[in-house]
Amino acid sequence: DKRRIKVAFSGACAFPFRLSEIEDDLNNEAVSLGERVSNALKHFPAPLLGDLLGSAEYREFVTRKLLGETVEKLGGIK
Repeated sequence: DKRRIKVAFSGACAFPFRLSEIEDDLNNEAVSLGERVSNALKHFPAPLLGDLLGSAEYREFVTRKLLGETVEKLGGIK
């Protein structure tokens, strides 16, 4: 589907990744934007990194914000 949101991650965990389960969560129009993002984060394959460049909590904050903005800008909110 050309309207389907697809995402890949680098810098959030110890390795780059792309998972269809995360994309399924972000494209699920049956739930709110906040639920989509929370559900997507549950499918991350490893804990968020916490290092000198940023704590795991900061990386979660940034990831939540970016995923929410991405879904909104790509028209995934009805």
